Amino acid sequence: PITFIWRSAGPGATYTLTLQEPDGRVVWTSTGVDTYAVAQDSLELSRGLTWFWSVDALLPDGRSRSTGVKRLRTGQ
Repeated sequence: PITFIWRSAGPGATYTLTLQEPDGRVVWTSTGVDTYAVAQDSLELSRGLTWFWSVDALLPDGRSRSTGVKRLRTGQ
């Protein structure tokens, strides 16, 4: 399975990971309190394409942080 890992935004943060296809369509999201997310087995990423992912954090005081958009390149 595909695993995404990121740094903590601080105590009590909740995270939403978004994975997008090359055309921008959202193919998977995961929300939780851990600094990692494991994609379901049924998620298949076509080889040779560039995908995009980001993690947005919501802190207990209402502030937010984001990783910004990151590229994920699948093997040939």
